[in-house]
Amino acid sequence: ERHALRSNTSTTGRIRKLSKQLTRDWEGRIEGIKEVVEGLFNTGEPMVYLDSVPDPGPAQYLIHPLIEADENNILFADGDSTKSFLAIAACISLTIGKSIIPGLVVPAKAKCLYVDWEANKSKLTYRMRRLCAGAGIPPVQLAYKRMHTSLADAGEELGELIKHEESKFVVIDTGTAATLGQINDETAVMAFFMACRAWGVTVQTLAHVPKAEAERRRPIGTSVWYTQCRVAWELVKDQTEGDTLARLDLICHKSNNNLRPRPL
Repeated sequence: ERHALRSNTSTTGRIRKLSKQLTRDWEGRIEGIKEVVEGLFNTGEPMVYLDSVPDPGPAQYLIHPLIEADENNILFADGDSTKSFLAIAACISLTIGKSIIPGLVVPAKAKCLYVDWEANKSKLTYRMRRLCAGAGIPPVQLAYKRMHTSLADAGEELGELIKHEESKFVVIDTGTAATLGQINDETAVMAFFMACRAWGVTVQTLAHVPKAEAERRRPIGTSVWYTQCRVAWELVKDQTEGDTLARLDLICHKSNNNLRPRPL
C-alpha cells in the first residue's frame, strides 16, 4: 500500500489508521522513514558522463513552437484571456495527434492530465466539448483532477497519478493557486518547480500578469517564475465588448533552448 510522505493529510490518516491497530509512536516512526527517503530522493539522479550520453539533437516539442518537450512551459495572461481554452485545445491536439490550433504542429500523440485549482470538471468539460465541436471531432478522453492543496504538498500523489495514467503532458491551472497564493515567496515557488521536475514530463503552467505595465513581459510574482521555466509565452486577447469574436496573440518572451519564435 502506497503512502505519500510529503502529504500532511495522508500522514495524519495513516497514523490514525495504524493507531487503531496497535499503540506505537507511529508519528515518530513515519518521520524517521521520511528522513531516510527524502535523503535518498534529494540526492537527485545518478551521476553520468556526458560523453557517454547519445546526442539528443536540438530541442524537441510536443506542440511546435508552443510547448517544448520535457520542460516547464509557462503561459501567462490577464484574467479572462482564454488561457484555459488554449491549454485544453493543446490537450485535445495532443490526444488526437493533430493541432486544432492554427499555425501549430503536433508531431505525435501524447496522453494529457489537466490539474485544476480554479474551476471544476463541469466547466472544463463544457469547454472541451465546445472546442471539439468547433474542430469537428467527438469529445476526447482527457484526464482531469481538481485540487484543494498546494502542488508541492501533493507532488508525490500527482506523480503516482501521472505514472498510472501514463501522462506525457500536464497542465497546471494556475501557478498562483497551486502555490496557495505564495507567488512572491521564492521558497514556495522553487518547491513548486522541484515537484514538477520530479515527474519527468512536460508541464504547462498557466499564470497571470502583473498589474504594472512595465512588468507585464513576465508572469506575476517573484522572478523565480521566469528564471525557472524554460519557455514563457504571453497570451494577449483583443475583444470588443459584446463581440463574439476575439483576436488572440501569442508572444514568446523566453526560449532557453532555442531561438525565440515570432509572435503567433
